[in-house]
Amino acid sequence: MLEDNVDELALLRLRLHSTRYDSTSFGLTLAPTMDCNFRCVYCYESKVIHHTYMSVEVQEAVVKLLEERAKHIRNFSVTWYGGEPLLAFEIILRLSKRFIEICEKNDITYTAGIITNGYLLTREKAEMLAAAKVTFYQITIDGTRESHDASRPLKNGAGTYDKIFDNLVQCADLLTNVSMRVNVGHNNVQAVDSIFEKLEESGLSDHVVPYLGKITNDNGDPELESICFTTSEFAKLDLEYTFSHSSHLDWFGKYPTLKGNYCGADCYQAMVIDPDGFIYRCWNEIGNHSYAVANLLRSTPDNLSLYFDYMLFDPTTDPQCSHCDVLPLCMGGCPYYRVHDRQENLCSVYRTELQEYLIAVAHKLLEEKKSAGCSD
Repeated sequence: MLEDNVDELALLRLRLHSTRYDSTSFGLTLAPTMDCNFRCVYCYESKVIHHTYMSVEVQEAVVKLLEERAKHIRNFSVTWYGGEPLLAFEIILRLSKRFIEICEKNDITYTAGIITNGYLLTREKAEMLAAAKVTFYQITIDGTRESHDASRPLKNGAGTYDKIFDNLVQCADLLTNVSMRVNVGHNNVQAVDSIFEKLEESGLSDHVVPYLGKITNDNGDPELESICFTTSEFAKLDLEYTFSHSSHLDWFGKYPTLKGNYCGADCYQAMVIDPDGFIYRCWNEIGNHSYAVANLLRSTPDNLSLYFDYMLFDPTTDPQCSHCDVLPLCMGGCPYYRVHDRQENLCSVYRTELQEYLIAVAHKLLEEKKSAGCSD
């Protein structure tokens, strides 16, 4: 609620710049390899998968990057990415050790997570990752065994569903924060319910939080296009599944909150770095060197125009965004889809379903109060 004489767009602009250029935190998304043991049918990296691993020279350049900023930051976060990062397990451990040493020396809070397909996540690796302060995992399971194995097979075509779940069960006590992405399209939406049943029977309900991911056709594949939901269709589906499976899903996380900048792609203190030292704004571009904005091993920047497209967009001055009711909740939507002119994936789910999300959260809160014995 604001006074009539307050310029709300000016307030949003101030919040945008304050978070976009905040210098107290530094975040890296690191791909120690672009190699992968899977061949997922919708993979946006399918054209850039290659048997490349981060050289010692690039590793040292990454460490130097942190050392140069260590005196000025209070928080440092790493997301291990790929390819499949666990194929480069020794590199993860080596760099983690260096990062932890630098952060302890400079009184910096260090956090780390990993986005992995989960196939190589043995208990031994999970123990070593825990010692390396990796606390967050994102793992993908696409519905039933049949639908998952069809969309996320190994390179040789073999299934992966059973192995991933076996690994999760064996490592459950070590994995305190696991998000399970369930990619959905018209071809597998009927299989989503099976995820919740499988988590229950596997004893993983208290360890794994599933959420729906929207399959997008980033490869321009005509066959893939036919299975993709529109943003509006996905918003309705996400709403339905979030609140019908509230014992598993973090439904309160669906309560809309104000944004500053959108994500790491439009944040000054965030970078995505591939095994060759190329730097990107968004991990959707990783491995495609034509989208790199710099390289750790070169002093001159690349592709400054693309960098400016990400970093200088201001939704409060955009003709469409500045007049949108949900602007404070999305701040212009996904920078990647904006830069690459993919308007169909740009907007937030709240644009079409905001009222329904608010009502659903309110009902869940009331249910919890009643179950706790509260009368008012």
